[in-house]
Amino acid sequence: MRPRCCLAIGRLNTRQLLTESLIFAVLGGGAGLLLALWGVPLLVALQPGDIPRIEEVAVDRQALLFMALVSLLAGLAVGVAPAVVSSQVDLARSINNGGRSATGGPGKTRLRGLLVVSQVAVTLVLLVGAGLMMRTFVALRGIDPGFDPDSVVTMSVSLAGSPHAAPQRRAGFFQELVQRVEAVPGVVSVSAINHLPLAGDTWHLPYAVAGRPDPAPGEEPRAVYRVVLPGYFETMRIPVVRGRDVSARDTLGAPDIVVVNEQLAGTQWPGEDPIGKRIQLGESWLSVVGMVKDTRQEQWAAAPEGEMYIPFLQSEDYLATLPESRLYLTLVVRTSVDPAATVPAIERVIRSHDAQVTLSEIQTMRRVVDQANARPRFYLVLLAAFAGLALTLAFIGIYGVMSYSVSQRTQEIGIRMALGARRADVLRLVLRQTLVTTAAGIAIGLAASLALVHLMASLVYGVSPVDPLTFAAVAGLLAAVAFAATYVPARRATRVDPMVSLRSE
Repeated sequence: MRPRCCLAIGRLNTRQLLTESLIFAVLGGGAGLLLALWGVPLLVALQPGDIPRIEEVAVDRQALLFMALVSLLAGLAVGVAPAVVSSQVDLARSINNGGRSATGGPGKTRLRGLLVVSQVAVTLVLLVGAGLMMRTFVALRGIDPGFDPDSVVTMSVSLAGSPHAAPQRRAGFFQELVQRVEAVPGVVSVSAINHLPLAGDTWHLPYAVAGRPDPAPGEEPRAVYRVVLPGYFETMRIPVVRGRDVSARDTLGAPDIVVVNEQLAGTQWPGEDPIGKRIQLGESWLSVVGMVKDTRQEQWAAAPEGEMYIPFLQSEDYLATLPESRLYLTLVVRTSVDPAATVPAIERVIRSHDAQVTLSEIQTMRRVVDQANARPRFYLVLLAAFAGLALTLAFIGIYGVMSYSVSQRTQEIGIRMALGARRADVLRLVLRQTLVTTAAGIAIGLAASLALVHLMASLVYGVSPVDPLTFAAVAGLLAAVAFAATYVPARRATRVDPMVSLRSE
């Protein structure tokens, strides 16, 4: 039976450990609260714009209660384990052994090792996710949109409710509007399109190719349908690979023409010159007069589809049959100055031309491109923030564990040095302990990452979810962090004076 004094001391030690862990949990929860109050508004500001109700995310009463509960449970969990170990210490044996077993027994050693392994494993999983998203973001930023988004401002001009919506006035309105906007100081060129790439609707229409058998119903090839004013490709700086651009001569009285993109031409006439080929759209046969470079259409990372550009001045849909509610074009303006600075002057010109038109979706093309990359950028920031925090905690945790371990092994190290061990031997001894533990954590983290990365398959682009370079870089980074966190306590261990350490015990 254990003496009552031992039981009393054990209970006192347990209460002390629990009290200390709860105090640290409260302090950690307070620090986390401050971080949340600063970080949540930042994350909401960086959100891509298509996450439902994200603007409602805030640190409210429920979040505070949850944080307090988690902090309390964490404090209890962290305090109970060492308290249980301490309560089971044989005080008499501990005194006889100079106090070493009370603090440096195998139970506590295993517990410290388990904490380091789990911390390294979790950190590696987060770092792998952040690494994959970083490589994805770099790959997405390297995509060529097919046009030059800089120095371009766009705005949707709707004729709904305007007298210019009358069929006989539609063509004249947009032609004169382009001329008026071109006269605004700082404007280089102006044109318009029905649906802006990456920021507008995408219509897919069926078509037929001259000289080909009629396809079965429902199996007709389809292409993205664009309606443009003259000068659109010049304004957007979309290269005309072959043939010519849409011109002011392409009107209802002229032969019907179409400009196609490289994807459509390569699909329908591989290895051939598409100029002069004919396609049927509805009841009309159109002659291909130009081929332009592929552009990003609906999604930034999606491969371009076949695309056809119809002259607005030849489009009976827009000039006659399209209802007023759907009669709009997006004005595209390239400037020699800051494009946003020209918006007020452009708006005044449009209002002076027709005060009843509706202007909307005023934005720069650079913002359109940035918005197309907003979701992967948001995921990158989110994962990088958690991974960076986990890496910092791992460094602090490894450093703390190793500092404590070295302090508990002072007598052992002193004896080793008294028996002839060199400083380099002691340094290797301490470093080996951490590196073995870190290697175990890295191995577990790599296995967990391989099991979980398939969940990110839909988020990554231009890189495999099991990219070996990312996994190797993350493992190397964690090993370097563990080495850095261990090196200072290890160096301190080499400076132990054997005589002093032996007398202190």
